[in-house]
Amino acid sequence: MKTFRNRMLLLLLFILPLPVYAAEYIAVDRVIGFYKSAVHFSLSNSESSEQKTDFSTQEAIKLDFIIDVAPEDVGLDNDVYLVAVYNGELYMHSQSVWQTWDGQAESLQPTFHKTLVHQEIIQVLDSEQLPVGEYQVYAAYNNHRGDIYYNGEAAAFRVTESVAAN
Repeated sequence: MKTFRNRMLLLLLFILPLPVYAAEYIAVDRVIGFYKSAVHFSLSNSESSEQKTDFSTQEAIKLDFIIDVAPEDVGLDNDVYLVAVYNGELYMHSQSVWQTWDGQAESLQPTFHKTLVHQEIIQVLDSEQLPVGEYQVYAAYNNHRGDIYYNGEAAAFRVTESVAAN
């Protein structure tokens, strides 16, 4: 009798699967298909609104992210994240500072937590001069299911040493 009951329990486990959900990282560059969210960026210097990717150490760099929040996530309290790769090293923006990050989801800390509106604008750099290097910056937010929507195309730019004019 025990054997029959054990077999029935095993059979039920296969017939009635339990709902298990694993969060995913989902790149959302455009509002298309199933994903009704998008993450874009604006990268320029303080003297022009023209998009550019090469800067000198003397230029003041401006970087803003615009997150079009999916309708089902508007009004929900969620985490917003900023992550950067600088010269091959990972960083996350948390507690108002950039900190090294090991790349593990469990250790990723939010930049801030807020009630999301239809469009979120995140100012990352406000006319700031940066050291020489290669930069790739990402912005993201948690959706209603716990997935993380982020910009699939990084805000990628390079800063080189400025050359003094003769």
